[in-house]
Amino acid sequence: MDRKALNEQAVALHRSGRLAEAESLYLQLLADDPRDFNARHLLGVMRAQAGRMDEGLGDIALALQIKPDDPEALLNHANILKLVGRMEEALRGFEQALAAKPGWPQAENNRGTVLQALGRHTEALAAYDRALAAAPDYAEALNNRGVVLQDLKRPAEALAAYDQALRLAPRFAAAFNNRGSALLDLKRFADALFCFDRALSLRPDDAQLHNNRGNALQGLMRYDEALAAYDQALMRQPDYLEAFNNRGEALQQLKRHEEALASYDRALQASGDVHAFGGAAMAALNLCDWSRTAQIGAQMERRVQAGESISPWVLLGYSGDENLQRHCAANVIARRFPKNAVLIHEGELGDSLFIVLSGRLKVYASNEAGKEIVIDFHGPGECVGEMSIDGSPRSASVMTTEASTCAIVSRAQFRDFLHEQPDFALYLIGKLIQRARRATENVKSLALSDVYGRLVRLLNGLAREVDGKLVVAEKLTQQDIAERVGSSRDMISRLMKDLVAGGYLAVEDRTIVILKRLPSAW
Repeated sequence: MDRKALNEQAVALHRSGRLAEAESLYLQLLADDPRDFNARHLLGVMRAQAGRMDEGLGDIALALQIKPDDPEALLNHANILKLVGRMEEALRGFEQALAAKPGWPQAENNRGTVLQALGRHTEALAAYDRALAAAPDYAEALNNRGVVLQDLKRPAEALAAYDQALRLAPRFAAAFNNRGSALLDLKRFADALFCFDRALSLRPDDAQLHNNRGNALQGLMRYDEALAAYDQALMRQPDYLEAFNNRGEALQQLKRHEEALASYDRALQASGDVHAFGGAAMAALNLCDWSRTAQIGAQMERRVQAGESISPWVLLGYSGDENLQRHCAANVIARRFPKNAVLIHEGELGDSLFIVLSGRLKVYASNEAGKEIVIDFHGPGECVGEMSIDGSPRSASVMTTEASTCAIVSRAQFRDFLHEQPDFALYLIGKLIQRARRATENVKSLALSDVYGRLVRLLNGLAREVDGKLVVAEKLTQQDIAERVGSSRDMISRLMKDLVAGGYLAVEDRTIVILKRLPSAW
């Protein structure tokens, strides 16, 4: 057997995409010499490319028994672990590759993508910066750097990173797509549309690009064109739930409520998506379809009882009142807001309140130096902006922390309805009393407890029993926790590390589990 010629032939077949033929030759080489590192390693890569991830991992693991410090094999093993969602193992694998080949830009870049997936955005940014220090023209790392800067709410820097990537790689469709997404966040819809169109000229069959193009067209209020874009996305990916939701929104804007409800229902049948619930509820209300509204409300309530916070304020335990439903159908405007959209600006005069149908809102105050304090968070079944009833300036700002659907009611409509429905007014007073009590407890905690005491109060308050364990269902970053307890991220980081080391907490993928009773003092 001419092993050199056989190896060259196998590699050529592999590179040309003839994977089955390449596999046969790799296996011949291994039958002749089971310790052929190159054949074993490339066989694993080939099997992973064919979608046989477990076999690929096994083959590369065998190759690493032959050459434990081979950087290419370590990198490929980590890449497959990342593809199958084993992020912590993938992270260790990329670190091993970097130990074998320090400063390797590709390993730093891939390590950054895993850190980003784990929510460790600052560390991911540092990894991309190291990759770019070693390889300044690394377009993929620049693109990834832009994505993490978006996550860190630094849109101007994100756009600069995408622009650099596109100067280096003018046909980089992913960078055009990501640049368009950043422009959507900035509400620069025309510029975003240009980016999505450029990306589609390179990848015309990409369903996500058609969906994103529809979002830009919605922002420009070109709803018919947006609808056509969503239909293009669904032609290419018939189970694309986000496109069904967005299609429903466009149909709502076109007052085609029956078609909107059908579009939301397609998403609900597949997944019961939160935003599809909110959209379906508002479409049913717009149609005055009380039986469908009640059905959606019952579904929402069942999921709330199962631990999910998705109940719209239109139900609020008051859903049996048909006058309320009719009033909502006639007068309430439903709108979906992207993540980090500011709904209310502190100090401005306001004329409306927002009823949360899905998503989550952050209420906060800030000073001229930009320092923020988080006052509260609100989810489905709650409202913000009700203090505008007296005509005074807004006392705080409100921002979405995730994509959220809200019903918007003007001050005049709300006051008229309270006058017409005194029972509902009493119910609302009860909700406001609960909120005032919570605010009082927060003030007491800030004034009388140290940071550790406030941290314990937060974790205990958020934890719910799941399979015999106390789990904080909401995935919180250390910055999220710091904002809620009025502390610095560094202080929270130290306390969390101590509690994990002491066996009180376990944290994996930002999910916090309370393993035993937290001590009263630290």
